[in-house]
Amino acid sequence: MELDKLILLALNQRREWLKCNTDKVNIYNYGEVEVENIHRMLAKKIFKHLIDKNGKPSFKKISLHLDGKVFELLPKQQGKAESFDYWLKISTLEKGKPIYIPLRKNSYAESLEGKFLNFCQVVERNGKLEFRIVKELRKREYVPATDVIAIDLGLNPLFATDRGDLIR
Repeated sequence: MELDKLILLALNQRREWLKCNTDKVNIYNYGEVEVENIHRMLAKKIFKHLIDKNGKPSFKKISLHLDGKVFELLPKQQGKAESFDYWLKISTLEKGKPIYIPLRKNSYAESLEGKFLNFCQVVERNGKLEFRIVKELRKREYVPATDVIAIDLGLNPLFATDRGDLIR
């Protein structure tokens, strides 16, 4: 029984859950031990049980993160493209042949205080690619509305303030 567990552990370390090509494994204190069909079938059954229980991994919501080594955000040049505000320059595997992607300003992002970082996120949404330039925002200092507040503890609502706010 203990030897069977060690054989399954060895198959797991080799990542041979579904297809085991190994005839023998080397186990500490046991030397070389033969892998039998029962071990192969048991490893496959355990793996399939875990997949059924936890589901297969999904890569649907994974985005591409690009840093300054791969891309550069360039402002538009005067007299050139009139309908775009920025150009995203992305390196390719062919040296000296980057890809340029035109971008428009996002009025909401432009209105926030902070600076654009040298970081871009590429996301596929509804069959289209979105390029998101990350902006580091300045933290606003918290200013409380009042110095003192009175709270009444209850059951329903849980909290009631002296200003009439009910927090459930």
